[in-house]
Amino acid sequence: MFKSKSRLLVIIFVAAFLLRLLAVVALRDIHAGPTRAFGADGIEFNELAYQVALGHGYELQPGHPTSFRAPGFPLFLAGVYFLAGQNYPLTYVVFCLLGAAACVLTYLVALEMTGPKMALLAAALAATYINAIYFAVVFASESLYLVCFGLSLWLFLRYLKNGSSWELLICALSLGWGILTRPFALLLLPLFGCVLLWNMWKSRRFRFGQAVMLAVIPLAVVAPWTFRNYEVFHQFVPVANNGGSGIYQGNNDRVLNEPYYMGSWISTTELPYRNLIVAEPDEVSHDREEMHLGVQWIKGHLRSMPLLCT
Repeated sequence: MFKSKSRLLVIIFVAAFLLRLLAVVALRDIHAGPTRAFGADGIEFNELAYQVALGHGYELQPGHPTSFRAPGFPLFLAGVYFLAGQNYPLTYVVFCLLGAAACVLTYLVALEMTGPKMALLAAALAATYINAIYFAVVFASESLYLVCFGLSLWLFLRYLKNGSSWELLICALSLGWGILTRPFALLLLPLFGCVLLWNMWKSRRFRFGQAVMLAVIPLAVVAPWTFRNYEVFHQFVPVANNGGSGIYQGNNDRVLNEPYYMGSWISTTELPYRNLIVAEPDEVSHDREEMHLGVQWIKGHLRSMPLLCT
């Protein structure tokens, strides 16, 4: 159908880019920053990036460093702002480029696992998937995370086939930045590690140095930020301290009983016991209290948990 793989990749990239650019032009004022259409996330990501680009540090309020938001996306965005200023039209173009790159990586991942026809189908689905297109319209960390995840997965699959240490190195670096962008990506480390060890056992080629590389390099990418958090809060915060907030936001009476929020989430500012959270002395303690409230609610509503997954 296509004369070369490179031409097909260009077609996938351009088509995905144009679809996202069309969505941006149709749905956003490209000269304006993020709105609350995506909640507070985009607004805070943008402000953190701007403050870092100005050299003020990772903070939303002057003199108050934070780790509530994972740093991968704001730091990436800060690089754009540092080079080009807070240029929103350019920023939206960057989001479109990230989305298009994710579609190309979807094709490459599928090609490693199936054949050209299924890989092309996967790329077409990724390019036209409404939720993925929407990420180009908002200031969402998913835009960057999809590229990090896709790149690390593609290179990991290639490594399993050819044993290239360079590909494993870039895979590990990409995985590390993916963890900084979306901390739950930390769960990929044991998953990738188990697959790697299984592949070594099956092929009877034991390269434990490369297994160590896969385990250590992503953590080495994350380690400077973890050290920074300890310097700021004097407590161990690997990446971000909003895990408790997420647990409590998604596990409470309102998301269980109110149709509008059912199966979704609601800000902890609108939930009971807010006074207990506010009484804590810092954001790490806030998060710990929110985690406690969320876990206690779960323990008392185990039979209702399937309803939260609908």
